[in-house]
Amino acid sequence: MMSPVSRTNQVVFFARNCLKQAEQATDQEKRQLEEAALGHLYAGVVSFANELTSQYRLPPFKGLSELFARDQLPAELYELSLLSHESHGWLGALLKQYDRMLLTGLDEGGVVQSVQLITTQSDYVDLLRNWLIELEKTIQRMRLHYQEN
Repeated sequence: MMSPVSRTNQVVFFARNCLKQAEQATDQEKRQLEEAALGHLYAGVVSFANELTSQYRLPPFKGLSELFARDQLPAELYELSLLSHESHGWLGALLKQYDRMLLTGLDEGGVVQSVQLITTQSDYVDLLRNWLIELEKTIQRMRLHYQEN
């Protein structure tokens, strides 16, 4: 069975791989890869939250909303909760864009109104790459913190 850390690393790798492929793809294939990358980014957030709940021996969660609504979260999960509620921050925007994509796809759904406004199709790759970088930095920083405890 795959460890929670390995699972998080795997889905982050999948997101990075989809973005690399999307850079080289044309129209329809590019959009599919962008949607796949966004799905993997979301899975990375969920997987990392699972990694943290496992690390702190917390009960499993049904969804991020349920997890973030819990009282007395460890510092890392509390920070993720705060980030998820910042609509102009990377995690809040990622979660909103993911929900919108599930309903309408990236083409039809418009763009989450934030400082990270997508104005053209090519902007999706750049935005998703920025979210990937933020996710990777957050994971790296939080892993250092919980490994010290």
